[in-house]
Amino acid sequence: MKKSILALAVTVLAGAFFVSCSTSESSTSESSTAMVRDSLVLTAIPFELEGETSVDNFKLHWNEVNWKSENESSKSSYFILYENQNGKWVYAEEKSTRRKMKGTTYDVYDLGTNSRTYKVEAYNSSGSLIAVSNSYTCKPFTDETTDIFDNTKQSLVNKPNDEIFFNGKYWRYIYNRTADNAVSYEEQYSETGLPDDLWESNGIVISGNPADFEDGKNDPRYCEYLSAEYNDGNGCKLESTSWQVKGSNVISWSHYENGINYSLSQVICIYGTPGTGLFQARSAPYQPQGNASRDLISFVDSDGKCYILGSTSTQRCYRLKDNWLDIDDSFEGVITSTASREAPCIRKVDGWYYLFSSESAGWYPTQGTYQSASSLLELKDATMNPMGNRATFGAQSGQIDKMGNSYYMLANRWSQGWNLGGTPEYTETLGTSGIRFAQRMLPISFKGGYAFYDYFPQVKYNYSNGQVIGVQKGKLLSLNCLTNATDAAEGYPSSYAVDGISYAENPESPSWSSANYYCPAEEAAYELVVILDKPALIKQVDVTFRNVNGSEPASGYLIQVSNNNKDYTTLADRSTNYIIGFNENILPNSEQKYKFIKISVNYMRDVTHNTTTWWARGIHEVSIYGYDD
Repeated sequence: MKKSILALAVTVLAGAFFVSCSTSESSTSESSTAMVRDSLVLTAIPFELEGETSVDNFKLHWNEVNWKSENESSKSSYFILYENQNGKWVYAEEKSTRRKMKGTTYDVYDLGTNSRTYKVEAYNSSGSLIAVSNSYTCKPFTDETTDIFDNTKQSLVNKPNDEIFFNGKYWRYIYNRTADNAVSYEEQYSETGLPDDLWESNGIVISGNPADFEDGKNDPRYCEYLSAEYNDGNGCKLESTSWQVKGSNVISWSHYENGINYSLSQVICIYGTPGTGLFQARSAPYQPQGNASRDLISFVDSDGKCYILGSTSTQRCYRLKDNWLDIDDSFEGVITSTASREAPCIRKVDGWYYLFSSESAGWYPTQGTYQSASSLLELKDATMNPMGNRATFGAQSGQIDKMGNSYYMLANRWSQGWNLGGTPEYTETLGTSGIRFAQRMLPISFKGGYAFYDYFPQVKYNYSNGQVIGVQKGKLLSLNCLTNATDAAEGYPSSYAVDGISYAENPESPSWSSANYYCPAEEAAYELVVILDKPALIKQVDVTFRNVNGSEPASGYLIQVSNNNKDYTTLADRSTNYIIGFNENILPNSEQKYKFIKISVNYMRDVTHNTTTWWARGIHEVSIYGYDD
């Protein structure tokens, strides 16, 4: 029987997100083997520049380093990147003023057909070397992709939904919910498993709506727990559904709630054999081991044991019995985090277990994090690491998928992740509630217990050969550039906005901690000017504004350009912007080059409470893409 690592089958109705998710995969390393994490690792994500077909550009990534000495402990103060030239290590950054990098990423371009090898060193605030990474060789290759995932609009990954392959067919289960909160699943099958191909219906396999069956409630497919009358007449809804295959059974575990709020925090197991037309609930919904459980994921380890992990104010991992239908109460649920988290996803890569999750902030973009350990149980003591971007590039942490040896995250972008004050980018309405939903495809790299992902406007891919290639609209010009800004609040200089760090450094408290962002001193309109090394064609300007959960401040702003820092031309008017956090701005083509790029912020508004929020001002990062040659 064929099973995939992960497959996507999404239906959004009345605010519920369902993802078909199987996260078991083989590994050359046994989970019982003790593995040592290096203090500093270097890896890279390949990409190409727009209009090219040669993949000879690489986005290098390395991790923050925690260090201790006899008198102090801290994170690394700066890094130096080296390139190997004819057996000799030389500075990768040409300008001496930029050799000491605060950030943990750097782009290398135009390698042609030649491979290049890099390493990075970490230093403390006293200038002492504290860690040296592995060497990493960037190897260019030819783009042989066939499909494009467009992150600027609603897209689907064109790959077989092959998680459930049984008796020569691909199977999927479509969630439906009536106006009075009765729930059902429709079974569909396909010869190819591709999302856009024909999927035949095999009818309703389980339902709480008697009208779905000729014999009404007497039909064996009728389930009272899914009915409109259940929960004192409030009905129900299922969320965070994941599917696993065991023998001839397909087994789903879901977060179960009544139809009107989130007061139950229960789980339910539904199972059956594909093609039989009959599914059933294992039992009434319940809280596992008496603990509240909302966002849910199931995970099959390489030893065949199955687990579910649920998130509320804590995250707990529960082992299932060998039938995968019941909680194994002889195994006490392991708390993997005491923070309030959402959207958990577990992957095992090269012997390391990675647990991804998001902050809890409703439908708004949040910061994603990951924990890693060499065994599943060790996740309870694993550090929570920030990754990517303060607002997950306008989305929330999602599931991890794979093509060949290439991984990517499908980050969830809800309606609050785009402009509520204007015309939404994504116009397709899913479900009766009018919630709009899309995903962003973020190429991801794993290395020795560390994980990194990136945002590109487009991602090219090929399911058959496993290629996943980001497409960038020009070179990153703003990294470590000089700035000209209004006075910064103490400890929040404008240099933070171009240092390559666009996440909050403390994932436990990203809104209020000593996070890495520029903050002007005055609670009023402000400007930030990025001074490029030389005039350049500007293709894209991304701005990650400070994001405070619960207030969700959006900034109205202009993107303006000049060559003398006096006479400015407006390239993009975002004065009525209501997008919090990450704002990407793809600009019209122009042959005019500019040296000074100004972000002029003219208002700030709490999109939740519709109040002015200058107190929450700040910019995590400005990323300017284009060509200066």
